[in-house]
Formats: sequence, C-alpha cells, structure tokens
Amino acid sequence: MLNNFEKLTLNLIILSLLALIFFTLQINYYGSDHDTYSIIYSFLSVIDYGEYFPSRTFGFPLAELIIGSLVYFFGPFTTKYVITFLFITSLFFFYKSFNKEKGEDLNFKLFLILCLSNSILILDNINLTDYPIALFFLSLGFFLYSKKKFNLALLFFSLCIASRLNFIAFIYIFYLFQIRFKLTEILKLLKSLFKITILGGIFYLPYLFKHNFSPELISKTHTLGGLRFETDQQLQFMFYEMASRFFYKIIKLFGLLSFILITFGLIFNLFINDYKKFIRNNSFEIIIIILNLFLFFLLPTKTSIISLVTIFTYIIIIKYFNKKILYAVIFFNLINFYVLIDFVKITYRYEEICLPKQAISAKFEFQLSIAQSNYKKYLKNSKNNMICSAKELPEIYRDKFLQQRKLSIND
Repeated sequence: MLNNFEKLTLNLIILSLLALIFFTLQINYYGSDHDTYSIIYSFLSVIDYGEYFPSRTFGFPLAELIIGSLVYFFGPFTTKYVITFLFITSLFFFYKSFNKEKGEDLNFKLFLILCLSNSILILDNINLTDYPIALFFLSLGFFLYSKKKFNLALLFFSLCIASRLNFIAFIYIFYLFQIRFKLTEILKLLKSLFKITILGGIFYLPYLFKHNFSPELISKTHTLGGLRFETDQQLQFMFYEMASRFFYKIIKLFGLLSFILITFGLIFNLFINDYKKFIRNNSFEIIIIILNLFLFFLLPTKTSIISLVTIFTYIIIIKYFNKKILYAVIFFNLINFYVLIDFVKITYRYEEICLPKQAISAKFEFQLSIAQSNYKKYLKNSKNNMICSAKELPEIYRDKFLQQRKLSIND
C-alpha cells in the first residue's frame, strides 16, 4: 500500500511526464521516424493522383488513411496529439486487460510512470507512424475481450491487422490462449480468426488488385535487417550483424541501468518463487515478449517494433517487484531521458544528415553525455528528418510540409 505522500508524489510525476510529452509535441515537428513522410505521401497520392502507393512493402492502409487524413484535414499539430492520446490510452487498456491484482489502481500509476518515463518507448510512439495506431487497436481488442465483448474485440483486432499486418501473430497467439480444447471451442476459435483475417485483409485488397495478386509480392524482396544475403558468407555475416544490433537495441530500449536492474530482479524472483507458477501465471505475457523479440531479430531496425516487449515486461514486474526496486527503475528511466549512458561507440559512414545512416564500426567504450541524451537526439533527429524528407517529396508538397516551422530545405 502507498501512503498519502507517495500517492501525491506519483500523481505529480505522472502530471510532470505528461506535461513534458505535450511540450515535446509542440517542438518535435513530425517526429524522428522517416516513414512518417512516406505514410503521408501514400495518402496524398490517392487524393491527388487517384493511385495508391504503399508507404512500405505491402503498405499499412488503415494507418496511412488515419494519419494522412488527419494531417491533410486538421494539420500535423492536431494529428500529433491524437496519436499520442491513442498510445497513452493503449497503456491503460493493456494494463487493465492483463492485471487483475488487488490495489491495481495504485499499481497502474506505477506502471504508467514506468512507461511514460521510458524515453525510447514514449518518443518512438509519439511519432506519426503506424505503431501507436496498431498498439491502440490491439490493446482495445484485448480489453474488450476481457470484458466479454467478443464481437467488438473481433472488430478492433481486424483494424489492428489493417494498421500493421505483422500484429496478426499476436492476435492469433491470444486466441490460442483462449481455447479450452473442446470441439465447439476450437470451431469458435477458427471462425473468429477467419473473420478477423478477412476483415483485416480487406484493407490490403487495393494493393493486391493493383498487382493482380502476384505471388512475387511476397518473394520480391530478399533482405532482412537491411542486408542482402545471396551467399552463405553473406548470410553468416547478416546473422552476426543482426544479433549484435538485436541485443544492443534491447538494452538501449530499457536503458543500461534499468536493463541490469530488471534482469537481475526477474532472475531473483524466479529463484525465490515457484518458477513454474511464475511462468504459468504470466504465460501469455512471456509468449508475446518472446514472439515480439523473434520478429525483431528478423528486422532489428527500429526499437518501436518491440514496444510490446517493454509494455509487457512492465506489466510483469509490477506484480513481483518490491516498490523500492520499481522506484529505482523509474529513477534510472528518468536519468536516461536527459543523460546518455552507453557502453558502445558507433562510427558511421556519413556525417551529412540526409545521407543513409550506415554504421561502419563499433567498439566497447563507456559513454556519459548530456549533449547526446535520448531527448536531445530525438529533437535533433526530428528537425533533420523534416528537412531531409521535404527534399524527397514532390515540389508541390514542400511548402505544405515545411510551413509548420518555416524551415528552408537548405537549412
């Protein structure tokens, strides 16, 4: 239980973090994710040319429609607030769907602070991208299912798939956990999954029709993690390069100090508790984390891909960690906002902001810096991203995208 002083302190921390987030929305342009401009242009191409061009691979049609239409009709300022609201709301739905412990209102505050104080998790999901939209629909589907609103849950799971196709894996796993190994239950499960797949798949029909349902759509790309592999040597190099990025970015996602504390805290809890009971009580959360990590291993690029890893890890530790340990994790998270604490120094091929960011070497070197903190780096990347992306857009759109801060493409 928390005393009144602790409750007041937690409330003030939540309000302070929300204030910081909304202040950031005022100055972060369109965000640091380069895909934002591809998503917006995907919508504009339909408006201006009557032809659909997916932002990436197969496209993420519903997310492109939501973000593109919001920016087009209401502007980027309103859109940023809508996307941020959806993400923060999804945290509520995730927690309420999977945490039934007593005192959950107080625990929820701790969970919310853990999420809001994680600079990578927050800054990734206030960008105008498909991730926070897909997370919102997924979390709302979980929440409605937990309230036995099965048809509504099915609808929002379908919208989740329409926003980001790979989330279908999490939805399928969720339904498999609901099965009771009776014939009627199995048939009901298959029927639900069929409906979700069909409803979500409808949004991808324009792209499939455009390419006449060609099987080459699946095999046209032979890259993973941005690397081509046509020989055994290339495949072996790709594996080691992906593995190094995989582990490094997971640590970066939590922050070095928080990662160490959470890792040892979980190991300690496994020793002092019945590990079989621990796994049984958190089986779904663990499977989601493992599945999300596997998908990330195949494409270890953006940390936003593993937002679910962070969220579900926090859901687990809220139930098992002592308050003091949770406070320590929050404290380390807050430090990570404004101070870079790193153990790897990476050298990049190009210094020019608009050229590809290609790492050419890395070495173990402890770094402590305020100038290179996650927050400052995010704001810098946000400005650079806007300038560079505007250069790539057709000329008729440059003024529309740059007028928000009256930047010049030569800045």
